[in-house]
Amino acid sequence: DLRLDFGDKQFNQDPEFIVYYNYKQKGFEAYAGVFPRTKLRGMYSSAFVSDSVKYYDSNLEGFMLSYEGSNGYAEVAMDWLSRIGDERREKFVLFSSGSMWTNNRKLFIGYDASMFHHSISYTDDGVTDNILAYPFAGFTLVGKSRAGQSVSYNNVIWVRAGWLQAMQRIRKE
Repeated sequence: DLRLDFGDKQFNQDPEFIVYYNYKQKGFEAYAGVFPRTKLRGMYSSAFVSDSVKYYDSNLEGFMLSYEGSNGYAEVAMDWLSRIGDERREKFVLFSSGSMWTNNRKLFIGYDASMFHHSISYTDDGVTDNILAYPFAGFTLVGKSRAGQSVSYNNVIWVRAGWLQAMQRIRKE
C-alpha cells in the first residue's frame, strides 16, 4: 500500500504491506493482521475517525471481530498505532459498533464507541484514555437499508440522530 499525494513526484511513505487472516462462518467474521479500514462494518462519524485519518492511515493493524444476524450486527476492532519506548508512546484505538433494525428495515437503533489509549513513554509516566460513545436511533425513508452499517446505499435514504458523549481519563503517578 503506497500513497502518492496530488502534485508530488515521489511516494511520501514507506510501503505498508497488507497481510491479514480472514475467517468467516455463519454470520461471524474475524480479521487479524494489517487489513483495510473499509472492512469495518460500522459507519463511524468523523468524530471517531476523521477523513484525513481514513486517507492517510487507510489500514488497521490489529483485529476485528463481527457478527451479523438477520436483524442486526455488532463488531469490535483494535488498531495498534505505536508501542512504548524511550521516545515513543504506546497508542491504540478500540472501536465498537452495533445496530438492530425491524423486520421491514424501516426503524433501527444502534451505537458507535471508541477508546483512544496512549501512554507517555518510559522516561515520563502517565496514561490518557479518550472515550467516545454515540447511541443513535433512526428510520429509513426510501428503500430497505441496513442503516448504520457500511453496506451499499444505492437508492436508500435514511435519517439517524443520537447523542455524542466524550469522556477523558488521565492517570499520572
